[in-house]
Amino acid sequence: MNRLSSRGPARTVAIAVAALLVPIAVVAMVGDGASGVGRRAAPAASAREAAQAPPASAGGYHRGPRCWVRPAARWCSRGAAAAPTTTTAAPPAEEAADAPSYRPGTHPNPATTGVPAGWTPAGVHEGDLWVYDAGTVIEDLLITGDLQIRATGVTVRRTRVMGIIWNQWDDDEQFGGLLIEDVEVGPDSGVLNWGHGSVGTAGYTARRVEIHNVTDGFRVSGDDIVIEDSFVKLSVREGECNHLDGVQGYGGGRNVTIRHNTIDARGNCGNAAVFFGDSSPEADVQENILMGGAFSLRLHQVEVPTVFVARNNHVVNGEYDYGPLYFVDAGALSLTCEGNDLVTIDANYQITGVVGEAPCSIDDRR
Repeated sequence: MNRLSSRGPARTVAIAVAALLVPIAVVAMVGDGASGVGRRAAPAASAREAAQAPPASAGGYHRGPRCWVRPAARWCSRGAAAAPTTTTAAPPAEEAADAPSYRPGTHPNPATTGVPAGWTPAGVHEGDLWVYDAGTVIEDLLITGDLQIRATGVTVRRTRVMGIIWNQWDDDEQFGGLLIEDVEVGPDSGVLNWGHGSVGTAGYTARRVEIHNVTDGFRVSGDDIVIEDSFVKLSVREGECNHLDGVQGYGGGRNVTIRHNTIDARGNCGNAAVFFGDSSPEADVQENILMGGAFSLRLHQVEVPTVFVARNNHVVNGEYDYGPLYFVDAGALSLTCEGNDLVTIDANYQITGVVGEAPCSIDDRR
């Protein structure tokens, strides 16, 4: 204190003013993207964080426009690469001695989904990664936490996410145009039970995505969703009843397609491999291999007029508590249910035989 005051009142006032202005300048810089998103959600940085921010020209793994990352401060200039918080090479994953070995086949499994065989990340981000600018592209990255999307038109390719991928701020603010391709989601061990899905919630295309070691897979709570050629293997936390859903439409939207996926929701307290209800107006569910749950495919029309399509799905025979298919009609359901069958599969998630037709069981509540 003596050293600071000995330099005079003017020096003291200047330091105080600078401490106030630096966070304001930082927020303005982060929130002035072309998309306009991120102004409300981006946290203000301290003067110390601002001093530690890398230059815009720093090299790294994240190609795209400006972004903000918590808990450590980081900025990226449009068109420039951002230095990752951690750039150490990821050690090769060690497979458990009893881990199954999968081969590519006609239907999705771990060999044909997630990051490619032999993949090595170009960089590692420790903790959660938050993206606030439209058009950001994330490729070949290992994220040890969640990937939180708060911008439109984001692309995620060949990336390993140990937490969840989420593009919803609240029920009225979702960030569409999200493309997720060749991405693996979920922890390497243990079971993640966030309770709301591992990938969601609206305006996204998920292609060749692998989800594992979680209690809930894809979440559908809005319009314009395509989930295809993906693999989901749910797990139960020991001693808990986790209400497993591979795909859950909870207040879902329109233009929703669930096509050619393999969804394994086997486990105690399972609800369904695919479940739509709770004011979900539309779902087109076709050509999937489904197993587990009270019913492997459950589509409920209760609150709103609803259009459901369930066509050419393959339900694993006997891998459900009560039945393969179950539909609720409260008087405003338009249902197409055809070509669904009961099948057997091998350990590679490939169909080995057809047992018979999977009946369209309708609960008429009118």
